[in-house]
Amino acid sequence: MPSLLLVDDEPHIIDALKRLFRREKYTLHYAYSAKEGLDILEQQHIDIILSDQRMPSMLGSEFLAKAQAHYPQTLRIILSGYADTKEIINGILNNHIHQFLEKPWRANELREHLRHLINIMHKNQHTQKNQSDHLYTRTAALSFSKNGTIKSINLYFCALLGQKPEQILSAPLTSVINYNQEQLEEILSYVNNHGHWQGKVTLTNSTQDHFMMTLAILKKAEDHEKHDGFIYGSLLTALSHNP
Repeated sequence: MPSLLLVDDEPHIIDALKRLFRREKYTLHYAYSAKEGLDILEQQHIDIILSDQRMPSMLGSEFLAKAQAHYPQTLRIILSGYADTKEIINGILNNHIHQFLEKPWRANELREHLRHLINIMHKNQHTQKNQSDHLYTRTAALSFSKNGTIKSINLYFCALLGQKPEQILSAPLTSVINYNQEQLEEILSYVNNHGHWQGKVTLTNSTQDHFMMTLAILKKAEDHEKHDGFIYGSLLTALSHNP
């Protein structure tokens, strides 16, 4: 039975998540702080961590970085609102966080999402952790400058695109996202005015395989000096070869 660790400093959130998953076939563990979560990880085998971001003494992104360092086999998911995006995107770029799910969550969607990840985890165990299947459990992320140049990209996004980081860094966003410059400028203008854009995009990798992702584009946080914006996304469909 898969083991799920819930981490949140607010008891009513933990109670809501426990109710949400009570009919699912999980061994549930829960912690009211990052420190409690680390103690449980030391004592119990945990498959999936579902953590809040804003907690006293340690952010969820910091907690998941520690979990990744000591328990790299865990699947690490963070629940948060858009206001916390800077730290979360940095965690994704550094491969500490596999997935970023939004608050407030939709109950049925969150349950289905966890079931989907559990199915992939079981499939990976039976196929000796096939790398292409494992891609489904991660979030793609990159950061870009004001003129639309890619400044950093995580390894998962590189794997999807079939390219090395050095082939993508300093390239224009249009080399990654299948929009022309005019369409991209329209989206970035929307982001500048509203702070956030989300949509479904079909991307093509270096071997002309197609896949669909849901992508979100975010304006940089006020205190972030290195980047002007972030893009993150989750894979929606398997790779399909272009005949």
